[in-house]
Amino acid sequence: MHARNYTELPEAGVLAIEYCGENLDMNAIAVIQLNLQAIAEKVAAHVTGVRISEDVRTAFSPGITGRFEYTLNPTIRLVPNEIRIGSLFEYVIPFVPILTDPDVRAAMQGVLGNIIFTIGNSTPGNYFQAETKGKTPRAATPQIEIGPNVAAIAVALAQHGPQGLTIRHKAPDGSVTEVEIKPNP
Repeated sequence: MHARNYTELPEAGVLAIEYCGENLDMNAIAVIQLNLQAIAEKVAAHVTGVRISEDVRTAFSPGITGRFEYTLNPTIRLVPNEIRIGSLFEYVIPFVPILTDPDVRAAMQGVLGNIIFTIGNSTPGNYFQAETKGKTPRAATPQIEIGPNVAAIAVALAQHGPQGLTIRHKAPDGSVTEVEIKPNP
């Protein structure tokens, strides 16, 4: 499915992704971006009950994961809407397949908030700490295994210092929820 077969889902709000610290290299930025996309796909699949696409490719990342899979035609695409100069600051908006039925589209409205809470509830292990702040979602927080994805992000961050990555969901109603991923020393 080509990107033109997707449409913006403005009723889901936006995610602000922010890292202030030592400049990240392209490898770290790629690890962060691809793992955030993988987390979004897992949460979207859980929220909608749709199976994750089988059109999967394998990519390599430094640190604990060695490699991970990514989907060429995901259930949801996180598309940067604005990127600012600095360590890393961007706004991303969700896009869903144009043919998504109304029930699935309605379920996807809460997907960005659920991404925040899924990261906050992920098993930290030895690599990271995650802390969630803000309004709790109306629906129960999904229990999805994304620990390896968050750990890969934390390892990429740790290679550049102790600073964390903040992901903030700004909902259309103005509420804000955020999670910070901090690498363990």
